[in-house]
Amino acid sequence: EESFKKRKSLEPGAKYNARVSTVKNDYTFIQTEQDNIRGIISNAEFLDEGTELVPGNFYSVYFLRENHGDYYFTTALTGDDITLENLEIAQENEIPVLGQVGQETNAGFEVKLGEYTGFCPYSQIDSEMKNQGLQGKKLKFIVNDLSMKNKKIVLSQKKISDKERDLKREILKGELKEGSYVTSKIKSIHNFGLIVDMNGIDALVPASEASFKKNVDLNKEFQIGATVRGKILSMDWKENKVSISLKDSSNDPWSTNVPFKEGDIVKA
Repeated sequence: EESFKKRKSLEPGAKYNARVSTVKNDYTFIQTEQDNIRGIISNAEFLDEGTELVPGNFYSVYFLRENHGDYYFTTALTGDDITLENLEIAQENEIPVLGQVGQETNAGFEVKLGEYTGFCPYSQIDSEMKNQGLQGKKLKFIVNDLSMKNKKIVLSQKKISDKERDLKREILKGELKEGSYVTSKIKSIHNFGLIVDMNGIDALVPASEASFKKNVDLNKEFQIGATVRGKILSMDWKENKVSISLKDSSNDPWSTNVPFKEGDIVKA
């Protein structure tokens, strides 16, 4: 009786940071940082995403409902949890919804959401994903508009990408500083330099910092998709501008032979 008295009346859609306690066959048990509420999440949503849950790790979760004293949470609505009632909660609280991209139309894509069909306009798809052959893929979406009467569901994938990009940017802000060495992947090659993907954040390698060679043809020297390692020259998070030099990578301690091999156990 005491334990039930301590449980608070939760508002559907409330967001929590929760630690994974135990992973079972069908459900994962979690405990929230705020109020230490014990709850469960269906493993089905993680199977759809191909995510492996690790006890002790923290995840952002949303409260859905209480049933016979059990508190049900979700990281992204999927399967049987995609009901009109839950979609309305998802719209109000921007809870991700896992859907499968279907047929392409003149204005966007149909998206299968459980037993419902939504629509994601081209304008609400991240520009980097538009040429990736989305049909058949399972992606997370935010519910932009929902009409309960005619079951019209308008979705946005771009909002998910923007949130993930902002989160990565905040993490990198705390981890990186000028002079740090970073590994990046070349996204595009221009006369003025290279645009590289630095763990989800775009950065610039100016032409003058790409090579020691004079008047180098960057298209001949580099390839899109290649991995490069360089030193951060400058960072302006207000303008979201990061500049990297590849010329100084010879001083990078990881560019030389490391005295370890895979499987070594070392003290650090």
